[in-house]
Amino acid sequence: MLKDSILKILEENKGTPVSGLVIGKRLGVSRSAVWKGVNQLKEDGFSISSLPNKGYLLDESGGAVRPEAVGSLLNTRYLGRELEILDTVDSTNTYLKRISDSLAGKSGHTVIALRQTAGKGRMTRQFYSPAQQGVYMSFYLEPHFVFEDISLVTIIAVVAVCRAIKDTAGFLPGVKWVNDVLYQGKKLCGILTEASVEAESGQVKYLVTGIGININQDENMPEELRGIVGTLNEFSEKPCDRNFLIASVLNHFETLFETYLSGNRAAVLAEYKELLCVFGQEYNIISLKDSFPAVPVDIDEDAHLIVRDRKGVLHTLNSGEISIRKRAE
Repeated sequence: MLKDSILKILEENKGTPVSGLVIGKRLGVSRSAVWKGVNQLKEDGFSISSLPNKGYLLDESGGAVRPEAVGSLLNTRYLGRELEILDTVDSTNTYLKRISDSLAGKSGHTVIALRQTAGKGRMTRQFYSPAQQGVYMSFYLEPHFVFEDISLVTIIAVVAVCRAIKDTAGFLPGVKWVNDVLYQGKKLCGILTEASVEAESGQVKYLVTGIGININQDENMPEELRGIVGTLNEFSEKPCDRNFLIASVLNHFETLFETYLSGNRAAVLAEYKELLCVFGQEYNIISLKDSFPAVPVDIDEDAHLIVRDRKGVLHTLNSGEISIRKRAE
């Protein structure tokens, strides 16, 4: 498509404006056609400035996600080696589950969407996923373990994301148990792991891990999210390269996943515990049945949160049943 060819030229000249005349001559089209193509890119969410007497300028944070760019940065054996990029999808997790029959034997298959219309979060929450403003990705795995181990995959994804943000944005975020990646009190990322499990054996047939990372602030963000959601470019000193971020997440995840599979669960949990920013503060512990105030004090070998209530009694929390919310001062 013409707009893709225009985007490629703008990417090659990122930081330098390119005139419509130059683009038109290179592609053999009129300046009017270039103008229409640029407007289509803007509608797709790309940040492109029109500078009088200079041309079109692609914002440094608005680079395209390209399979070849991600692939050149990977050092994985299997994760992301099969890579799909979709313009729009309901949810990358839902998409992989929908095509799971065709993915048998293809552990590591990864899908990236430029926009999600029904992004998914924990406890049936939605994840806001505007076009070109974040990284929305999921990968398919066929691990040989039982249902109880699934929660550790989410923990691995949390650690991988924190490492990748440090690599690409230059700061290390914290984590609110179980999987909220935060910086200065704002949520940067959502993570959701879903699985298909054989009822008789309890063995996992496959699992899908979805990761959504906010990169740019979206002017159309719902008002109720503005004080909650944070973005990498809000806190980073340099614009985030999405290809680098995606590759970094995949690289770190596979390394951590292989560490876990080799039996070194403790190393992964120790790093996760260092990232947690909930200890020593009182939270409302909320379940389907009741809620009570308690202070997180530790995690166990399954990453369940151990909290002490006001009577001094210890409780072990399962993330699938309970959430924690900061108490009002």
